Amino acid sequence: MAESYMSRRLAVDGIHLHVRSGGSGPPVLLLHGFAETGAMWDPLLPLLAREHTVIVPDLRGAGDSDKPEGGYDKAGMARDMHGLVRRLGLEQPVRVVGHDIGMMVAYA
Repeated sequence: MAESYMSRRLAVDGIHLHVRSGGSGPPVLLLHGFAETGAMWDPLLPLLAREHTVIVPDLRGAGDSDKPEGGYDKAGMARDMHGLVRRLGLEQPVRVVGHDIGMMVAYA
């Protein structure tokens, strides 16, 4: 991922989520699939970041995000993402793109 992306761990509803963000324009939240991390989106980020603010978290239990004992149901993980978007202070509608399990979280 380009060096212009910010990588950080943010507290969201009692857990810490790793998230990278960068680019400018309407926000898009990219949710990775099963047994992956946000890094799966790296090949697309330079293209998407030309016209969007790209938000790429590691879902609960993956990558550099916390791995609590519970909360892995899709509705709970969707609440994590809603909390993350609020924590980032995004006020406009956020487009959500999911792959595999990430799509189930997006749907929830």
